[in-house]
Amino acid sequence: MTKGSKRWLGASVATMALLAATAVAAQTRQFNVPSEEAAKSIPEFARQAGVQITAPVSELRGRRTPAITGQQDVRSALAKLLTGTGLEVASDNGATIILRRAATPTRISADGGTEQPASVLDEVVVTAQKRSENAQNVPITLTAFGARDLERRNIEQVSDLSRFTPGFNAAQFSYGKPIFAIRGAENTFSAAGATKPVGVFIDEVYIPRFSASNITLSDVQSVSVLKGPQGTLFGRNVTAGAILVQTREPSLQGVEANARAGVGNYGLREFSGYVSTPLSDETAVSLSVNREQRDGFGKDLLTGRDEDDADTWAARGKFLFKPNDAFKLQLSADYGRDKNGGRALSALTGSDTDRRTSQLGVVQTFERDMAGGSVRIDYGDGPIKLTSITGYRYSDTFEIFSRSGLSYLSLASGFQEIGEERERDSAFSQEGRLTYDGEALSLIAGVFYFNEDSERGFRKYRLNARTGAITMDNFYDQDVRTTSAAPFADATWHVTDRFDLTGGVRYTYEDKDAREVLTSKTAPATSFTGIASQSWSEVTYRGVATWRPTRDVTLYGSYATGFTAGGFNTEADVIGAFRAYFNPERSASFELGLKSRFAEGRGRFNVAAFSTKYKDKQEFVFNNLTFVGNIINAAQASARGVEADIAYSPIRALTFSGTFAYLHGEYDQFVIPGAAAATGNPLGNSPRYTYSLSADLDQPMAWGRLLASASYSHKDSYRPSATLPQAIPATGLLNAQVGVGALDERWRLILWGRNLTNEQYPLIISNYSVNAEWLAPPRTFGLRLSYRYQ
Repeated sequence: MTKGSKRWLGASVATMALLAATAVAAQTRQFNVPSEEAAKSIPEFARQAGVQITAPVSELRGRRTPAITGQQDVRSALAKLLTGTGLEVASDNGATIILRRAATPTRISADGGTEQPASVLDEVVVTAQKRSENAQNVPITLTAFGARDLERRNIEQVSDLSRFTPGFNAAQFSYGKPIFAIRGAENTFSAAGATKPVGVFIDEVYIPRFSASNITLSDVQSVSVLKGPQGTLFGRNVTAGAILVQTREPSLQGVEANARAGVGNYGLREFSGYVSTPLSDETAVSLSVNREQRDGFGKDLLTGRDEDDADTWAARGKFLFKPNDAFKLQLSADYGRDKNGGRALSALTGSDTDRRTSQLGVVQTFERDMAGGSVRIDYGDGPIKLTSITGYRYSDTFEIFSRSGLSYLSLASGFQEIGEERERDSAFSQEGRLTYDGEALSLIAGVFYFNEDSERGFRKYRLNARTGAITMDNFYDQDVRTTSAAPFADATWHVTDRFDLTGGVRYTYEDKDAREVLTSKTAPATSFTGIASQSWSEVTYRGVATWRPTRDVTLYGSYATGFTAGGFNTEADVIGAFRAYFNPERSASFELGLKSRFAEGRGRFNVAAFSTKYKDKQEFVFNNLTFVGNIINAAQASARGVEADIAYSPIRALTFSGTFAYLHGEYDQFVIPGAAAATGNPLGNSPRYTYSLSADLDQPMAWGRLLASASYSHKDSYRPSATLPQAIPATGLLNAQVGVGALDERWRLILWGRNLTNEQYPLIISNYSVNAEWLAPPRTFGLRLSYRYQ
């Protein structure tokens, strides 16, 4: 099949001739087939073997094969190549081999007829170890989502992943301040001089500010959430975990396109589209767009303005140049913009009993522009490959919001505090690495460089109760420049065919130059200009032992360390607090895990137990003796727990799945000056028990396909922070969708619903002058029509 020919994907009966051959294969051949996507490795294997191989195209997507090297018997080598792919040989006449999706043998029913063979579960390819691998084969605790998973679960943003990811919790203080916590590790700092313990990466490029990290998941090939310290392979060393978003690559094989349009309640209008086309046998381009508009879930009764509405759009373009199997160049660029009327922060006291309306009297707004690009070069056609990834990310966020839940007009005492924030961030990153995949040793070694300039302006002012007199008006002008460099290496020794030992190490050097200019209109004598710089260095490492007693079972044990970078209090009210920098937060984690398949590939069961220690944990502390708030290395903490996921497909059309997490996290030592000790308090954003249950149906009928999905997720109550006594209540969400589609999957019509029981639960609670809450979205539903051309 020529590279420029047209492919029809998605039909289960579609087949593709990967290579024509004219002779029967010899008994042994010399192979040099690298580990890569099945759509590329299988035709290359066929060429080297001198046979013709035909495979169902729809089953090659998202599957990856191991490397095959050396002089080997053709059939034995093919068996190794297909390991873990879910494919098997259907027929073999010597010169032509036909592959199919692996399944249990056809069963004879009670009436003497045949039953449809059961299916093999969908598998997701991830880059958790800087190489594309089947998620089930990676000895790391992670939760992976393919494009189909995202669609079935109605997952649209990074924060939505938390409902189906054990150990991951997502909340929000405001639209510009999402809170991501993995295994209880998080912080709520927004100062330019602080770093988050959870890293978000898109196409292996780090997104430095959380204000730009809760991105829309369109044009995505896979998303994976890695749990625990990521101190070896990832450029921005983190103590808690990483979220990896991998977008789709343009196809050289033919035109691929899809479009989706929908409407829903609250005036929802949405559209998304994707097209990929080859320009020649060596080049291809793709373009994706996403647009959404929606009315507000809430309203400010004093201003009459909608709150919690949506107006977003995003676009991404990619260019692929692949003149041969040894060289690949990818260029990517994206831009997105979203805006709304701010959050509906509703007071828990007063005359208004509607929890979705507010009485703030502030013209709130949220506006965000994001852009980025990357250049990726892969070179190598064999066990050695060189990779260069050059990335740039930019974000510009502006937000006005009331920090207090009532207008000063309704307050009997105290004040209404209002925040105005502008944040501009630009970051350049460069990673170069060498990957070697041999029979006895696999190695990744490289260097990572990162440079970031974060500018943040934060105005905080208070309006006195009843009168509205301004009692405080401070502006914090912040500028922080970060430079980081880190060489790293990670090697796996394949001791036997079933036992691996992995060791990795990274040395990180980081330097921060910080400036804060505090201007106070109400107390000019407190104004100051502070300039400071500090550097840190850290060695982090990991060790993993992996045993695969059978092809369907992986057992592993690991020890890993990580750190969250130190920084400065660039929103300090006194110059002493600004100069008192805080050091890195460190973590060390033990983990034991099992990944397994059962029922001949129709089932999956994964479980992991972990114990993590946090040292010099970064916390914001309000000193009741000096009346100054500050970020300090205040606490020692620990977390332990169990995470599990299971999936089972009793018949080809039906799949059941579930997740479970138990988390016990607490502060082992946390003393707050002038206040009650927080030692023994639970970690913030760490619910004790979470679980989810899902069922998915895709049943072919005479007229088309019947489609249905339902999911329920539960989250225990939890504290949003160690020092805030109010708790976010336990919640359970029910989502579902039902629809019809074409047999060849070209079109679908789906009726969907989220939060069908209309649970009212807060994203965050506030105690500025009055107790208040900001509710998560209510029940939403809509109709979507999608079309796919391939």
